[in-house]
Amino acid sequence: MKPAISDWYGSRLATSACWRGLLWGTLCALLAASCAFLPVMQTFDDWLFDGCVSLRGQRDSEFAKRIVIIELDEESYRSLGVPALYISPQLARVIEFLNQHQVRAIGVDLLVPEYAASFPGISPRPAGDPRPAGDPRVSPELDLIGDPAPLRAAVLQTDNVVLIQRLSPHEIVRPLAAWWLSPETGPDKLACVEVTEDRDYVVRRQKLVFDHQEDRQWLRFRHFSVALMELVRGQLSVLDEGPDRRFAGEIVPVDADDCLAINFAGPPRTAAPNSGAFTTLQFRRVLQSATSDQPSLTEQDLRALHDAVVIIGDTTHVGGDRHYTPYTHSFFGLRSDLSRGMMSGAELHAHLVATLGDRAFLRHLPTWAHLALVWLTAIALLMLIPRLGLHYGLWFCIAHHFAWKFLAFLLLEAFDLRLNLSTILATGAIAYLTVVVERWRWTRSLLGTLKSKALVRALEFHRGEFLLRGQQRVVTVMFSDIRDFSDFCSRHSAEAVVKMLNAYFTAIVPIIEQHQGLIDQYAGDGIKVVFNALDDLPQHQLQAVQAAVEMVNCAHRLQETFARVHDFPNFRIGVGLYTGDVIVGAVGSPRRLDYTAIGDSVNAAARIESENKKQGSEILISAKTYAALDPADRTTWGCQPTGIPLDVKGVGRLEVHRVESPTAHLGNAPRGRENAS
Repeated sequence: MKPAISDWYGSRLATSACWRGLLWGTLCALLAASCAFLPVMQTFDDWLFDGCVSLRGQRDSEFAKRIVIIELDEESYRSLGVPALYISPQLARVIEFLNQHQVRAIGVDLLVPEYAASFPGISPRPAGDPRPAGDPRVSPELDLIGDPAPLRAAVLQTDNVVLIQRLSPHEIVRPLAAWWLSPETGPDKLACVEVTEDRDYVVRRQKLVFDHQEDRQWLRFRHFSVALMELVRGQLSVLDEGPDRRFAGEIVPVDADDCLAINFAGPPRTAAPNSGAFTTLQFRRVLQSATSDQPSLTEQDLRALHDAVVIIGDTTHVGGDRHYTPYTHSFFGLRSDLSRGMMSGAELHAHLVATLGDRAFLRHLPTWAHLALVWLTAIALLMLIPRLGLHYGLWFCIAHHFAWKFLAFLLLEAFDLRLNLSTILATGAIAYLTVVVERWRWTRSLLGTLKSKALVRALEFHRGEFLLRGQQRVVTVMFSDIRDFSDFCSRHSAEAVVKMLNAYFTAIVPIIEQHQGLIDQYAGDGIKVVFNALDDLPQHQLQAVQAAVEMVNCAHRLQETFARVHDFPNFRIGVGLYTGDVIVGAVGSPRRLDYTAIGDSVNAAARIESENKKQGSEILISAKTYAALDPADRTTWGCQPTGIPLDVKGVGRLEVHRVESPTAHLGNAPRGRENAS
């Protein structure tokens, strides 16, 4: 029963493209879905989504038109003439000015910590202070540079101001107590501004609830943007645990970490005024309009302030409050200038407020729908790519890649839907590799017994000669290997070694085939060649010597390229030739044959080649090979007349001749392939 099922199953796969597509498509879909759990694939998916956000540019956001950012930039600090720690009086004037123009909510993303109260120019000298009046650490007058009293009054006179606090691992860093702490205000004036970064340090989502321990008591705080939305909606947030979390009276789709995916309203603000998704005003201009009879704000600026959510924050490049965003990545990859995708903390908060205000929450496909999409994609690819072939199939996979990216962009643009692209694109790559592997396995099984074009011709016309029997012939056996190959392998990766070997064999194999040599086998960096194994070559000794000389000179010409491309300086090879009797034939079983030469002559050629290292030579030939050459050919191809006696292990005493390869007789070498790398 089982063999019958197996035969039916195998015949179906062999004859039906639909069955193969269904089987391999299902396996590819399962593999791609498994890869989705890898952190690197999750980061890759984030990058693909970043490209869609970057290509979209500015989204249509009604609430973004109500957000105004008042930036403390470099120019504003220069006009103030004081550091941020001493900005309280000016900040108070700006808040009073904003409330005069009926803004809805004011968020101050600027922190002067409690410990700054002891700084000179912030707090007056307490009564009874023993330090002298001239001590520069205190100020005896109430007219202080950084007097917090005006800001305290500005905060107390209205209920639409949110100040910030920071959560360090060991404590809560709150602002000056003189700003906010009183029985009338309490801690509800404060919110947290910690920014949530993904594993690649890009801000794509924001934690909305923070738990922190203070005085052995766990406290729960909301984010700065949530506090601003509470002022806009007039409702408090529900910070308790639960599947449906309400922020400012609205159910917000947060993940298990209480993080909300930010649906950015537009790219980062550039240096040009009033660019970006939000109205942006310089702090110095607002302060000038609040304190001078010559206001610098236009009527359009003043209209933008009416019923607006205002965020005041530091936007300088040296303030440290700048973060990477999805705009760091373009639709085609990583931007060359990463700073183009950075935003200040104030601008990030504005995008989060716009997401909450528009209720423009990013959505995902249900898991079952996404898996079904991956499965159908894999089946379609495994049916189409084999029909197109590997070449056109590759172009189809590239088109498949960008088509899905554009589809993901359209879904984001039209429906705020985030498509998990990494799994689908991985399915395309896996499907193509599956077809390549299947073709490779099929080709290997078909050509497993073939080793050269000459052998293919012999199999076609003299099939009976390749049965399980041998033939004794006089041949010239060549062995060649690369000098210092072991040292090269120890210093390079497997990929680099294979790349170098492929470049080397690409250069010398045409030389061997040109001189009608049969490549018997590759052995790492070595190669075994037999001349006169199939067809009768009257001058197979001369053909072997010519091939050896051209191979060595080819290696010389490759030295500069291999040193530069493959980090293989002084690239050289050694070649040994021996002429004698061998047995040639197809050895093995009918299911797997190997056409080869065996005998003492093969061993002798291998031993002669290894003697090159001791003799300091590049080519050594046996005395029989030398004797078979005409005197003119010996001179032409650099064969030295003086014999060298050798005691070759396993063979006995031999006489060999050096060959000094002349470069003047290389016109027949195929130079076009020698610089392959």
